[in-house]
Amino acid sequence: MISPQLLTVLAAHDPHTALLASRVDRLVTEVILFDDREHFAARLVELARTLPLVERTLDLVGYTGTDKLLVFHGRPMDTRIGRVRAYYRGLADQELMPRLGVTSVRLVGCTTAIGDPARRTLAMLSDILGVEVIGTTELVSAENFGPPGFLPPTPSLWPQGRLLDLDALPSAPVDGARELSLTQARTLLALVRRDAGLELPGLLALPHDHLALPAGTGAFHRLELLLDHEYVRAGSTVWPVDDPRALRSMLDR
Repeated sequence: MISPQLLTVLAAHDPHTALLASRVDRLVTEVILFDDREHFAARLVELARTLPLVERTLDLVGYTGTDKLLVFHGRPMDTRIGRVRAYYRGLADQELMPRLGVTSVRLVGCTTAIGDPARRTLAMLSDILGVEVIGTTELVSAENFGPPGFLPPTPSLWPQGRLLDLDALPSAPVDGARELSLTQARTLLALVRRDAGLELPGLLALPHDHLALPAGTGAFHRLELLLDHEYVRAGSTVWPVDDPRALRSMLDR
């Protein structure tokens, strides 16, 4: 039975979201999984026929990619793209939001309400769908889901935490990552808040670059860049970057 107050939906078989789907499906009492964008629309039509008409929130769950845009049904929700606008206009033309009683839509990923592209998408989707569309301002992980669905994290100052110690990281070959010089690696580490690592398994963010920092004897330490150079990650530990613009400039040279 679907909760009358909340519809939680996410892609079941997208390569990026398959693991998330399995985690959320175990954590959330009622979750709607769909196969592709056509199946998503068909599921909403089916639910509009069968659910009681009460006010509810629609949560679209996915990973955040570049420009803080949610990746949903395998595509970034970027309303600068005509086919994205056309797809959601198709949903609006079927009056699915009022038929489902949806009064608000949440784009559930990491910081999906931060930055101009993300905010433009929220505003455009709101205009198209005719309901409030909101995003998140915090990092979101699988830990932020429970039986009722998505539980927004409490805003807080970034605490001191696990130290980023390269010697403690496993070494690996470059394997397609961007190889940094020793000077670049030192510059990167100076820009990272190395004493503030947080364990965030199941973080809803896609890496937009993979970095290989020299470890000696032809081996490298691997770090992932997340959320437009604002965080780096090794394994499930995330560290904030104090100056993302400086990091981006250094890597782009």
